[in-house]
Amino acid sequence: MQTSSLFRCVETENRGLALGLQAISFRVLGSIPGPLLFGIAIDQACVLWGEACGVAGACVAYDNLHLSRYMFALCFVVKMISTIGFFIAWRSSVAVEASKTPLASPTIDATTARAYDNPALDST
Repeated sequence: MQTSSLFRCVETENRGLALGLQAISFRVLGSIPGPLLFGIAIDQACVLWGEACGVAGACVAYDNLHLSRYMFALCFVVKMISTIGFFIAWRSSVAVEASKTPLASPTIDATTARAYDNPALDST
């Protein structure tokens, strides 16, 4: 869905660049901060940290209510940011005309046409 809408918005000669920029933006905006933000939210919901040899370890118990609220809030904020971005793109987009000049369709006489007759491939 995203690739097809990207192809509709970009000129033919710039499609490769557009795909590259889209891939980079997905990596930068999704793959890097996503795990960090979810990790912080999970750590904030911890009520009991494990300890081994005087060093803090993994979380032993979570507050389920706080964890669910943190996850909902994080997902809600990200969804609102993407919705705002969608509406900005929608309002700033320009309608593209379907075609400036229609293509002439070849005419074939249906009474004498054969299966191998193809006017597009005729050399004359």
